[in-house]
Amino acid sequence: MAQTLRILALVGVFWWCLGCAEQSGVDPSTAYAAIAPLPTTRTLTVDGATRTALVYPGRNALTTPSPLVLVFHGFTGTAEGMAGTSRLQVLWPEATVVYPQGLNVLKPSTGLWAPGWPDAPDKYGDRDLHYVTALLASLAATYRVDARRVYATGFSNGATFSYLLYTQMPGSFTAFAGEAGPATFLDQATTPRPLLTINGEQDEFVYPALTATMLAEFQRANHCGPSTTSWDFNPAFSVYTPTDAGGQPLVWFRHPGGHEWISGSGEAMVAFFQEH
Repeated sequence: MAQTLRILALVGVFWWCLGCAEQSGVDPSTAYAAIAPLPTTRTLTVDGATRTALVYPGRNALTTPSPLVLVFHGFTGTAEGMAGTSRLQVLWPEATVVYPQGLNVLKPSTGLWAPGWPDAPDKYGDRDLHYVTALLASLAATYRVDARRVYATGFSNGATFSYLLYTQMPGSFTAFAGEAGPATFLDQATTPRPLLTINGEQDEFVYPALTATMLAEFQRANHCGPSTTSWDFNPAFSVYTPTDAGGQPLVWFRHPGGHEWISGSGEAMVAFFQEH
């Protein structure tokens, strides 16, 4: 009971601060970003396993149809760590931002089992596809999710899983993004969806030959030609535009670094999702 009262008190202070911001002429979005939203932990049982996700509700998620973003951590990572790295819940306060927690997966190159996501279709009985399906339904039952604005992104192994969702569950999402995620299954992608991808030139996991293959598969799946234009949000990013009415844009960026989440990635992803 004491813990419940404490949480309610914190929530009251949080919304009181936003009210003060409005009265003083400060943009409430700025005030919201200055105060870390209070997350909740959502627990589901899927295929006999207990699954959890860290949920940062959007500012008006209970009353107004709002965007929903799933953000997947990398191999050995955690939902809490990904929330601290990406900060999408701060960068986009209108959106409900959810950080699912992965179960242990095997990294064949090391023999290590650690929290993560499948790196190819048909692994682990598709338990994580089932989990995402159940999680989306659970969130829609709680919040007023705008079904036209549901997104997935991630880092490293989490980006790989985001691309897996792009190939296996395109109808459940509006657009996708990912950073530093290798993918060898993109030949299975058949449904165009807006996509933003960020990789480093020195990334040992997303090496040049794989990068070229991934780019070609993304272009094919999204019906994009070889020509590019600069992205309005950041001219350093290249936009491959679709060549027919059924295609979707591909935004592509290669930075000089390695296997990392670079500064500005979160802002770019939010801007991209807001465009779609």
